[in-house]
Amino acid sequence: MKKSIFFTAVLSLFFLSAMAEQITDKASYVNPLIGTEGMGHTFPGACAPFGIVQLSPDTDTIPHNIDGVYQGKVYEYCAGYQHTDNTIVGFSHTHLSGTGHSDLGDLLIMPQSGPLQLNPGTRDNPDAGYRQRFSHDTELASPGYYTVMLADNGVRAELTATQRVGVHQYTYPEGADQRIILDLYHGIYNYDGKVLWSTLRVVNDTLLTGYRLTDGWARSNYTYFAISFSKPIISYGYQDRKPEKYVGFWRKFDRYHNFPDMAGRSMVAYFNFDKYASNKLVVKVALSAVSTEGAIKNLRAEAAGKSFETICSEVRDLWNRELSVIDCKGSYDHKVMLYTSLYHTMINPSIYMDVDRQYRGVDGNIYRADGYDNYTVFSLWDTYRAEHPLLGLLKPSRNTDMVKSMIQHQHQQALGMLPVWSLMGNEGWCMTGYHAVTVLADAIVKGANIDKKEALQAMVKTATNRYFPSISDYIRLGYAAYDTDETAASNTLEYSFDDWTIYAAARAIGNEQVAVDFFKRALNYRNTFDDSIGFASPRYLNGEFKKDLDPYQTYGEGFIEGNSWNFSFHVPHDVFGLIQCMGGDQVFLDKLNCLFTMDLPENYYADNEDITGDCLVGGYVHGNEPSHHVPYLFAWTSTPWKTQEWLRTILNKMYRNDIRGLGGNDDCGQMSAWYIFSSLGFYPVTPGTDQYVLGAPYLPYIKLTLENGNVVEIKAPKVSDKNRYVQQVRINGLPYSRLYITHSQLLEGCVIEFDMGAKPNKKRGLGNSDKPYSLTSKIH
Repeated sequence: MKKSIFFTAVLSLFFLSAMAEQITDKASYVNPLIGTEGMGHTFPGACAPFGIVQLSPDTDTIPHNIDGVYQGKVYEYCAGYQHTDNTIVGFSHTHLSGTGHSDLGDLLIMPQSGPLQLNPGTRDNPDAGYRQRFSHDTELASPGYYTVMLADNGVRAELTATQRVGVHQYTYPEGADQRIILDLYHGIYNYDGKVLWSTLRVVNDTLLTGYRLTDGWARSNYTYFAISFSKPIISYGYQDRKPEKYVGFWRKFDRYHNFPDMAGRSMVAYFNFDKYASNKLVVKVALSAVSTEGAIKNLRAEAAGKSFETICSEVRDLWNRELSVIDCKGSYDHKVMLYTSLYHTMINPSIYMDVDRQYRGVDGNIYRADGYDNYTVFSLWDTYRAEHPLLGLLKPSRNTDMVKSMIQHQHQQALGMLPVWSLMGNEGWCMTGYHAVTVLADAIVKGANIDKKEALQAMVKTATNRYFPSISDYIRLGYAAYDTDETAASNTLEYSFDDWTIYAAARAIGNEQVAVDFFKRALNYRNTFDDSIGFASPRYLNGEFKKDLDPYQTYGEGFIEGNSWNFSFHVPHDVFGLIQCMGGDQVFLDKLNCLFTMDLPENYYADNEDITGDCLVGGYVHGNEPSHHVPYLFAWTSTPWKTQEWLRTILNKMYRNDIRGLGGNDDCGQMSAWYIFSSLGFYPVTPGTDQYVLGAPYLPYIKLTLENGNVVEIKAPKVSDKNRYVQQVRINGLPYSRLYITHSQLLEGCVIEFDMGAKPNKKRGLGNSDKPYSLTSKIH
């Protein structure tokens, strides 16, 4: 019996592998369900590349707070969906991908049959509302398409999307009542009072328009919409769960039944359709941040006159074009992980303008994006590290437009700052640092077609803005002071790196005065290292360091979402300087090795939303971004081969073709971008240079087709878990000893060959000229 099972499994694997080699449709390898359980916080629904519409199921209604008291379980629902749930509340049109805080979930729609129910019910009692039970056996997700059978009413739900339009197709049982619920109160990270106002107008028997204004993470989020139905409404109405205390002379109407002008703060509406005309109903929902007129234009331009099947086919073609920048060889699971990661890097940032190029600015005014596409959702504390460098390499036109969008944000924003964490035309201020400067600097150094003087001016204004936490102390003292800043140590380290990128940009465009000023600030990281303990530590106004620092502890030690063990390595612009701060090469190596091999006690992360045991390799926290460059730091040491050793361990543990397959929040593509770069065999440790530090390829063959038409091929035919060590590298057939490759080398197209083996080549990459960039030189 065991032998039979074994041979069946082998045959199945052989068939799957053979099938994988024949598939040319890259979208077939994408599994949007990866990361939908656990820490990944991804969603399975339908979206177009970089679209503002992410049409996806929401599986519960947990509020962010009740009377101001935070509800911890809401964290699981940052993307609206948890794979462990067995009910669906409905399908909303806006979601964030992989974040650790949230908002949105705008315009929830749910098909209904049978008695009218206008509240969502609960997970424990779904029959009390319009939510529906479902089974994952009936659920299917792929790029631009999602479907599930709603078990209680027997409706087959299908979703697809364009960039600005969400498209639903509902197939009702023959003869069943056909109704649509439109909940304008529902939201992700909802709370009592979040919806400031919503309106809904019945323009005719197949068209609705309206808007919703919410005060969440995006504190003034205008969502205008236009909704079309494939057949006429026969009756409709709504309920305001919390009626207004003043209604004025609207009271003369029966506003709740077949009245075409509806409004309220907690409104849920219903629309009935002829059950005998057809058992299918197609609903198209176009969004705009500008106006209902803009939403109607978007609807007409992207979805009018097209069937559900046509739109679904078109968006799959779009995904295939975007995904086709990479070809690879490897196991089926490796291909699924690679293409799913690439898919996740192209959900956010998102287009934020109508088809007529109008958009709502950060100041609330309406602008026109002339000469560029306007984007929103900039999770910059995360994405400056690898997401934006990846887009700069593979999708440079889009990344350039994102940079131009950031510069316009700086012009419109009341404080005159580049975005910190912006979404839906709002500054959300989440996290620390002013990392948009890094994205701009990287674009300047790598030759993006932007106004470089304008960009540098925006960077300097941002870095000298004294409204921003601790900037005044940081400029005066050379460090953020712990007296007034609870994350002073990590802020000093982050500001110092950001300042180095301004220095690098200034040098690139020949502004020597700015370069001199920010060179000094780039060395401020030194001021947060306590020589007596060998770790970065918070420092007081009087110059003293915090006593009894616990470098393992995340809370109350002067760092944000990390501990001193991880943050002490956050000097990517001056690694040789960092090595000297820590006491030299061997001391640095001892610490670096210890980070990966230690056993971090659970009490240090048990109460941390952002970290679980699944996120860790020793004490190295891959599940949060401050450590993402750390495995590559061995390149500056006497044992550069250690990078190759640890990378494959991280890749194997943190990225799996599984619903729990991500070892941390994907954070708008950053975790996924790390996977792609590390699979290629190089990583942008220091955005703002033109260098990528070499690691080791994860797959035997990857080909990149760049936007300029040139091709990069990475060949490592013998690579495996055993053969993880680089013996030698050749570029275009010539031996290559350096531990980095440049952006210009990649843009020109090249063939990079890695000879792999089971034992490290301990002599490779030891010369000074082989080492990657460092602001200060190696001291012998």
